[in-house]
Amino acid sequence: MNITVCGDFENEAARRFADAWHRAERGKSFREPHLAFESWDVPPRVLTNERMELLRYVHRHKIASVRALTKAFGRDYSSVHADV
Repeated sequence: MNITVCGDFENEAARRFADAWHRAERGKSFREPHLAFESWDVPPRVLTNERMELLRYVHRHKIASVRALTKAFGRDYSSVHADV
């Protein structure tokens, strides 16, 4: 996964989205494992320990739903849904 931290993240995200859209229109497959943040203050607030655990788990396992994640972690559905 690529993480970008910059003040111009909205334009970068828009460029990446448009590029992925055009590739999809041409029938090409793509993966965009990329997160963008406006500043270094944001990632620690957004990527909490619980959310990082969910990301790692989803990366390693085939997960079909938020409900499956709640069972795997034994957490409340609404809190997992909010984290996702």
